[in-house]
Amino acid sequence: MKTITKFYLITSLLAVLSGCLIKTADAFELRGKLTNYPKKVVYLIKGDLMGTSIIDSCEVKNGTFLFKGTLSEPTQAILSDMSLSMNNVREAKFISFYIEQTNMEFSAEWPKEMSMEKMPEYTLTGSTTDKEAKEYNNLLSSDKIKTQESNMKITIDFIKSHPDSYFSAIIFSARFLAS
Repeated sequence: MKTITKFYLITSLLAVLSGCLIKTADAFELRGKLTNYPKKVVYLIKGDLMGTSIIDSCEVKNGTFLFKGTLSEPTQAILSDMSLSMNNVREAKFISFYIEQTNMEFSAEWPKEMSMEKMPEYTLTGSTTDKEAKEYNNLLSSDKIKTQESNMKITIDFIKSHPDSYFSAIIFSARFLAS
């Protein structure tokens, strides 16, 4: 009887511990306002333009939208006026930013024209990852020298000054682990 009791006790303990170690998806909410948005539906797409997958779409009413969902980690997202594919990516207008497991507020004037040299400006509150990405991009764009060495110094300095940042892990991976 003691052996069976020990077995159930150990099994129960292992089940509880494994449940604590497994990362589950957490809820996010993205509430937004788009000025001059010409369509009735907006798409929230996870990832970059080469490997995108639609998370969700929603109706835009009086320029406002609301997305709710779950994420397991901060994620690069794209707000687009169409479901992106390789066939229509040149026609799409979009805004790229980072979402994470929290409540966020987004606002932007919808772009009339797209330019990869000047991406649309937006405001996003609630996403630490997006705030850090903007900070890093501002450092890179303010670099007067613009050499590979100065770019690398900015990257290393950013990572050192943001050691607990999810965005630091992203740029570390992209700079130092990519082949």
